[in-house]
Amino acid sequence: MTGLDYNVNKICEIACIITEADLTVVDELSPIIIGMSKEDLVNMNAWCKKTFKKNGLLEKIQNSQITTAEAEEKVLQFLQKHTEKFTCALAGNSVNMDRVFIEREMPKVAKHFHYRTVDVSSFKEMIRRWYPQHFNSVPKKALLHRSLDDIRESIEELRWYHENFFKKSDELNHLLPEFSDEQDSPSKKKSRSSDDI
Repeated sequence: MTGLDYNVNKICEIACIITEADLTVVDELSPIIIGMSKEDLVNMNAWCKKTFKKNGLLEKIQNSQITTAEAEEKVLQFLQKHTEKFTCALAGNSVNMDRVFIEREMPKVAKHFHYRTVDVSSFKEMIRRWYPQHFNSVPKKALLHRSLDDIRESIEELRWYHENFFKKSDELNHLLPEFSDEQDSPSKKKSRSSDDI
């Protein structure tokens, strides 16, 4: 985004990665850079101007002829290729802010997502509070501030939390209910939800 004020700022770059529930990558949508009007560029906040000039995104924005509507259609087609409507959870770091902008500028994409989100920042904040002595071991980010790089780093971060702070499935067997012959066994029971998260 060109800033965090959804009344003024705009989506200027968007990318997407589809994963399985275990975070295995299914497919990636390369970054789509959206052209901005002179007014949008003026309204870009100082941090974004400095950062996007440094990483080369600002020049790409200035040269792009892609509209928000065109970007929305590309993202929607990518999502529809891999997911059914209302089954795909929007995920990432501080992703609620992304949702606000997507709902305003790309409503068709917003309506494809499930209403739930997976915010990796929430895991980060709980690790900070529950395991402060281990917090410095959280993978450091490259801080490239480009859409696809940020998504990849969020996936790696969430994978690290899963591997290091979540119990393995067989360690949770004590939570399983007792099953009789008349009841569904865990192995036979089919998922009754299309939501993987």
